[in-house]
Amino acid sequence: EPDEDLPPPPPARPVEVVFSIPTANEQNVSPLSTVRVQFSRNIKPATLAGRISASYRPADQADPADSRPSLRWDQTYDPGTRALELRFSEPLLPYSHVQIALNEGVLGFDDAPVLPWSLEFQVGD
Repeated sequence: EPDEDLPPPPPARPVEVVFSIPTANEQNVSPLSTVRVQFSRNIKPATLAGRISASYRPADQADPADSRPSLRWDQTYDPGTRALELRFSEPLLPYSHVQIALNEGVLGFDDAPVLPWSLEFQVGD
């Protein structure tokens, strides 16, 4: 019965992104590049569904006629390296800015939340 007075265990530390290729604000990235994101601990791959966004950043002077294609990709998660990889279906547009985000709801293997994270880079030619 003395166990009843023990405080609950502390919540699990959040999982963080520790590394990405390309790196934040990298320029002259190959249009054929994949994006690789490495986590501090393993995650539950099923929680990635619908929680990754990848898009072209709108042009600074947003022209209504400027319709950039939407990005489509295949994703794989390798628990051995704790890495998520995004392979785009088509080459990225030269000289475009690409934004990638991991949105709220991705969980670590221990149900700890993955901290929301984003990346922007510029494609070369």
